[in-house]
Amino acid sequence: MRLRRPSLFVSLLVATLAVGLAPSAWSDAGTRTGSFTALSYNVAGLPEALSGSDPATNSPLISPLLNAYDLVLLQEDWADHLHDAREAGLVGDEVPPFMYHHLVVGDADHPYRSEPARHPYGVEVRRGASGPTLLSDGLNRLSRFAFGPLTREMWEDCYGDLAYVVGEEVLGASGLDDVLIDAGLGAVNDEVDGGKSDCAAQKGFSMARTELAPGVTVDVYNLHADAGGGERDQEARVDNYAQLAAFVNEHSAGRAIILGGDTNLKIDNPDRKLDAEVWSDFLATTGLVDVCQALTCHDDDISIDKFAFRSAKGLEVIPQTHSFERDTFVDGDGEPLSDHDPLAVRFRWVA
Repeated sequence: MRLRRPSLFVSLLVATLAVGLAPSAWSDAGTRTGSFTALSYNVAGLPEALSGSDPATNSPLISPLLNAYDLVLLQEDWADHLHDAREAGLVGDEVPPFMYHHLVVGDADHPYRSEPARHPYGVEVRRGASGPTLLSDGLNRLSRFAFGPLTREMWEDCYGDLAYVVGEEVLGASGLDDVLIDAGLGAVNDEVDGGKSDCAAQKGFSMARTELAPGVTVDVYNLHADAGGGERDQEARVDNYAQLAAFVNEHSAGRAIILGGDTNLKIDNPDRKLDAEVWSDFLATTGLVDVCQALTCHDDDISIDKFAFRSAKGLEVIPQTHSFERDTFVDGDGEPLSDHDPLAVRFRWVA
C-alpha cells in the first residue's frame, strides 16, 4: 500500500508542537531561550550525633521533593561507607547508615547526577589543621541537563578540628567542662580552637560545564565555605573566596556562570563585617551578581545560602524568582527537614 505524503498543514503543526515541547525554542530573532529552576540545599547529612538535623529520618523525606527542581546543588551530602556492603549483603540491615546520600537521592528521578567523592578517612591533614581529614567534601548535584566532568577543589585553608569539638562535648556531658571554667581554663573548643570542625572534611567547591541545550553551556559551581564566626574562621573564608575567585577567573573566563551553595557568609551580621566585604570583593573580582541584587529580596531572604550568576557573550542568564522553600521541605508536623532552608531560583536564559 502506498502511503500518502502528509499535507503542508500537518507538517507545520508537527513542527510547531516539536518546538513547543523542546527544552529551548527559537525566537523570531534567531535566538534560543529556555528556563529552569535551581535548588541549593544543605541537607545536614553528618552522622546523627553531629548533624543539626535528623538525617536518618529526614533524608528519605527530602528525596522525592527534589524532583520539582531541574538542577539541585547539595551540601553536607555524604555517601555511607557501608552502603555498598549492605547492598551486597555483606553487612546486615540492622547496622544503621552512617551517612545518607543513598537516602537523599533514592527517590530522585534526575537522569544526571554526581558520584560522591570518596572519604579520605584520616590519610591526610589539611593546611591549618592539627587533626586528620576524615570526610569528603559532601558536594553533590542532580540535574535534568547533561554535564561534563565534575571538578572538585578543596579549600587550601581551613579552621576548626573535630577533635576539639568532640572533646568539648565529652567534657560538657561529664561535667568537667564546668570544673575547667571555674579553674579559669575555659572550654576546650571555645578557648583552644573555637572553630566548627571544618578541617575534618574536604570542604571546598565543585564545577561542571552543563549543557542547557545543544551548543548552549553554562559553568555551574557548588560551594561550601568554612563556617564559624571567630576571627580565624573569617580569615579562612577570606582565603576560601580568594581561591574560588582565582579558579573562576582561570577556568571560566568569558563564560556564563551559575553559582550556588552554603556560603557561610552572614553579610547582615554587624559582628561579622568582614563577611560582607568578602562577598562584595568576590562578586567584583569575578563579575558575578548576587541574585538578591538583581531581584527584590526581603530581609528574611538574606541567608548564608545563596545563588549568584554571570552572563557572557552569546548567553544571557536572567534570574526570575528567588524563594526559600520553607513550607515545602517539612515533615508531617511541619518541622524543617534540615537546619538550612532550601533556596530555589528560577533562571531564564537566552542564547
